[in-house]
Amino acid sequence: MLHEVLEEEATASEPIPDPLLPTIVKFIAEFPQYLQTVVHCARKTEIALWQYLFQSIGNPRDLFEECLENGKLETAASYLIILQNLEKLAVAREDATKLLNFSLQKCKWRLAADLSRFLKAIGDGDQSSAVKKYIVENNFGP
Repeated sequence: MLHEVLEEEATASEPIPDPLLPTIVKFIAEFPQYLQTVVHCARKTEIALWQYLFQSIGNPRDLFEECLENGKLETAASYLIILQNLEKLAVAREDATKLLNFSLQKCKWRLAADLSRFLKAIGDGDQSSAVKKYIVENNFGP
């Protein structure tokens, strides 16, 4: 529903007098899957339509931070692609590293491995520093 209305309204040739998107956003915000629904919709949608989407939903950085605060680390990881496209590369690295640290603290090893690969793919030469720091600080090393 969110995706269909977004596509219809964002690509309309004339301004829509009474857009449905804000109403749909208010509706889906009542459900616990809200953050996940938003990120899946955004990733399914062309980047050109993201501005229209996030005008109704809110800043994707705030949604990413909300995921972190609520322990929804896998959902936060889905926001990284969006943030990578909207922010400078250095900021995307910071976000991914922050999420990597949270993943390590929560022993989410598969997610940590995926984030390490993501950091390597976007060109961060220090992607393993967070892992090494965590291992040393928690006496997992030699």
